[in-house]
Amino acid sequence: MSKILVNELAHTNDTTAITVDTAGRVAIPNRPYAFVDFGGSAYVSKTGGATLVFDNAIHNDGNHYNTGTGVFTCPVAGLYTVQGCLLSENNTDSYEAWVIQSGANVARTFTTGRVVSFSYDIKCTASQTLAIAISTTTNIYEGGGGSRYSFAIFTYIG
Repeated sequence: MSKILVNELAHTNDTTAITVDTAGRVAIPNRPYAFVDFGGSAYVSKTGGATLVFDNAIHNDGNHYNTGTGVFTCPVAGLYTVQGCLLSENNTDSYEAWVIQSGANVARTFTTGRVVSFSYDIKCTASQTLAIAISTTTNIYEGGGGSRYSFAIFTYIG
């Protein structure tokens, strides 16, 4: 049996791609990831059918999420997880959260209460975009920090 023994794989420019420690744990330091929220502290009307612009990046590894447009651009082809949670103002609100892939609605979650939460795995090619929208104009809470109820997470998973 043959073995390849390494503790690190790197690009020719010496950027670490993968590290394996002595226990066999693998670390991939440059995995595209964004955790974003609105960064406000009030209920704000969000337009139905329009991209939700989470303008506060808690983490934006690789800077693939644009806080000005609300769009995450996939840097490499593969599988991406899109997660989110939205809190609306009224118990009687009825709306859908949509995952938008390069302009097309590819997933939706419906609520007839205040909270909608979701997690979808979406296969993307390099440079495709991912975003979140809602179906109906709704007041969404923009809290941050300890009051972070509305947020989105975009993660490259392979």
